[in-house]
Amino acid sequence: MAAVVLCTGCAEAIRFTRSDPTFIPAARSSLPPVFIDKAPSDIYRAVGTISIVAPEDTSATELASRAAAKGQTIGCDLVIAQALHHTLREADRPSLRLVHEGDEGRSASASGAQLERTQEKPSRTFEFICGVLSAKPEAPRTGA
Repeated sequence: MAAVVLCTGCAEAIRFTRSDPTFIPAARSSLPPVFIDKAPSDIYRAVGTISIVAPEDTSATELASRAAAKGQTIGCDLVIAQALHHTLREADRPSLRLVHEGDEGRSASASGAQLERTQEKPSRTFEFICGVLSAKPEAPRTGA
């Protein structure tokens, strides 16, 4: 797996870890949309994880801004909160049911969304999925 780390002081960092070896990071011209508590309507393929180490009290708006900026530099078509992504995968449908991963104690709430965390106070890691749009399957062709 490839990882890219940006550090703005030792307490904060943004890292991208590629999970799909076929994905080749390349900057895009605009910021990708960020989904925290609402599912994207487009079909996407997860290609990696954006991890943001930030102070415990960082706002959801600031986290989304940082995730979008990182997503732009690596070529994400969209960025989605990891907890939301996992909820969508579990449900395998567009309707949402936010779940708390209490067994691991790794979920945190930010503006109604649950963002993954992997460290304790004063900083923690918020994780987002970098997604690229997938081609929609063609409708079957009928007779000629």
